[in-house]
Amino acid sequence: MTTTPFASAVLVAAGRSTRMGTQADPKPFLPLLDRPILQYSLQAFHRAATVAEIVIVGQEEHFARIESLCGPYADRVTRIVAGGEQRFHSVLAGCQHTSAQSEVLLIHDAARPLIQVRDIDRVAEAAREKGAALLATPVTDSVHRSMDGRKVFEPVDRSNLWSAQTPQGFQRRAFLKVLQEAERLGSLPTDDVALYERMVGAVELVPGPPENLKITHPADLAIAEALLRYTP
Repeated sequence: MTTTPFASAVLVAAGRSTRMGTQADPKPFLPLLDRPILQYSLQAFHRAATVAEIVIVGQEEHFARIESLCGPYADRVTRIVAGGEQRFHSVLAGCQHTSAQSEVLLIHDAARPLIQVRDIDRVAEAAREKGAALLATPVTDSVHRSMDGRKVFEPVDRSNLWSAQTPQGFQRRAFLKVLQEAERLGSLPTDDVALYERMVGAVELVPGPPENLKITHPADLAIAEALLRYTP
């Protein structure tokens, strides 16, 4: 693996965390064991050999708090930028503020604090070589389709199904064009890979661990804490 950093990481931390219930703080600031959720992703991307810079997308009213969390990672955090009304706008804002010298953009949900350094580098290398790459894990549960949310309609073959994770990596120049064209057309998907697939083509699959969960509901915090305590 190369030791020369070539990627810009965009940490998306601008959501309103509505599914976390009545929490006073957005997810990036919620405590996970001994520190806020955002710091876990910061640390992992700071350690990654492929990452030259980190851009954080957050709510403008929380800029000071985000800056205070950067601490030992500040040498690679080049910008803290304001997110938009939808995730697409936040991703676009973050990508537009990355260095033109970067070859690859790595888009990561800050609500996935258990991302491993090795997986960041694997996605970055795959995106550099193939154009785009997705960290994902095979679907292991039985899957059924329901037309009304009350009755099972039919089973779905899971043998070729994968659950998307982040980071998702893209060659910088091509992905910026995709984002700008999507904005012009008013096509604002919530998934970056789906947008790239529709407008450019296939995305390289990088198998990832199921432990890279996204903190969405309060119970996810307890699961993440257990994984951090007991994973060697």
